[in-house]
Amino acid sequence: MRSVTFTLGQPDLQAAILQSIWTRRLSLHPLAKFMIGPLLLAFLVFYMLGAGGQEQALPRALLAFVAFAATTLVSEALAAAVQSRMAARNPFYTHEQTFEWDDAGFSIRSSRGETRMGWRDLAGFAADGRVLLLHFQTGQFQPLPRRVFTDPDWTDLRKMVVAAGVPDWTRWH
Repeated sequence: MRSVTFTLGQPDLQAAILQSIWTRRLSLHPLAKFMIGPLLLAFLVFYMLGAGGQEQALPRALLAFVAFAATTLVSEALAAAVQSRMAARNPFYTHEQTFEWDDAGFSIRSSRGETRMGWRDLAGFAADGRVLLLHFQTGQFQPLPRRVFTDPDWTDLRKMVVAAGVPDWTRWH
C-alpha cells in the first residue's frame, strides 16, 4: 500500500473547484453546452434584426454571442474564486490528510476520521495536471493535489482508477 500525506492549500482548492465546475456543470461536451446560450441569443438577435436591416443583423448577432460567452466565462471564474476561498476556511479541507491506495481501493485518514472505499464505489474521477478528483457522487469529491505525488505514483494511481472501471469525467478535456 502506498501513501501520501498533505494539507490542501488555496491553489489546490482552486484547481479542484475549477475541475469540479467543468465536470459538474458541463457534463455534456463542454464546448457544446457552453455555447448553447450564446448561440440561442445570437440566433434571436439575428432573427429579430434580420427583417429590419440585414446588413446590421449579423454583426449584432456576433456581438451578442461574444458578450454572452464572455459574461459566462467571467461568472464561472468568479464562482470558482469565491468557492475556493470558502473551501480554504472549511476545516474539512485545511487539516493534514493521509491518502493510501492499492489495487483494491483507497483510504483517507485525518484527525477527523477515516474513510475506506473500493475503486468501484466511486461515481467518477476527473483529472488535469494539477489535481485528481475522486467523486463520491456529483458535487462531492476528494481532491488529490498532483504536487504531493511522485511521477510514478501519479501515473500508477491514475492507471488503477482507470483499470477499476471508474468513469472518466474528464474525457472532454
